[in-house]
Amino acid sequence: MVSALVQAQGNYHVAADIADKNGYGADVAAALSTATPGAGGVLIPSNMSQEVIELLRPKAVIRKMGTRSVPLNNGNLTIPRLKGGASVGYIGTDGDAPTTEASFDDLKLSSKKMAALVPISNDLLAYSGVRPGIDQLIVGDLTSAIGAREDKAFIRDDGTGNLPKGLRFWCIAGNQLAAPAIDAIDAAALQAIEIFLNSLILLLEGVDANMVTPGWLMSPRTFRFRKA
Repeated sequence: MVSALVQAQGNYHVAADIADKNGYGADVAAALSTATPGAGGVLIPSNMSQEVIELLRPKAVIRKMGTRSVPLNNGNLTIPRLKGGASVGYIGTDGDAPTTEASFDDLKLSSKKMAALVPISNDLLAYSGVRPGIDQLIVGDLTSAIGAREDKAFIRDDGTGNLPKGLRFWCIAGNQLAAPAIDAIDAAALQAIEIFLNSLILLLEGVDANMVTPGWLMSPRTFRFRKA
């Protein structure tokens, strides 16, 4: 069929004639004839699959890392925190114990609203017999879109306006390290990358961070590079 169509430059009627006259087989000529509406193609029903090809979206990762969620009742939450701790030192036998105290601060969290509206007609819900559960298909797509946008906010949004503040902007400038410049993948480059990754871990250990469930966020190409 492909060969006949190429010779006929896409004309189904001519392709069917070529197939019939050049010994391609009666089944090929018949198939080409019924492919055109005027030659009987209108009598062949179109079959609709119940499967729908999915839309590819970035995979959400923040919640999968075990990130802890806290409720924001009334849209806000204030978390008290220690800003400074007590100071302790040694004194002489007859010396008076110096006074010391802890200082406190708080972290104020405010909710951000994310919303989306997908209009869907009652007729579509009622007559989509070929693909039942069309409403669940729409809900699944919307859920995936929300997950992808939420993940972007958790990682890279800057907290201005109606946007949440992501990890990129919670990290203060002094704790941000520039990746080493790599010109070629060789032994020296691999060693530089290893040192850089270890320096990231050391930075957390150096400030006594409670790394209960730490994790890495990276693009697939970086992950595959590390695996290689």
